[in-house]
Amino acid sequence: MNRAIALAEKWQDRATELVSDFDKKFHLKMNKMLSNPMDKVLLIELMDQSFRSENPKRVANQVEYL
Repeated sequence: MNRAIALAEKWQDRATELVSDFDKKFHLKMNKMLSNPMDKVLLIELMDQSFRSENPKRVANQVEYL
């Protein structure tokens, strides 16, 4: 069990090292947005509308509406 925990820690440390600056900045932005309930609702609605239709004009129209 201890070996498994040590290996998991090693993998996690390596994964943390490999995170790019872009990913770090993106993560910070998302955390800020998701901490505000109204921003979270807007993000969910935008994602829902973005993936609902395969018609790009319809998606753009819905995003403008929101």
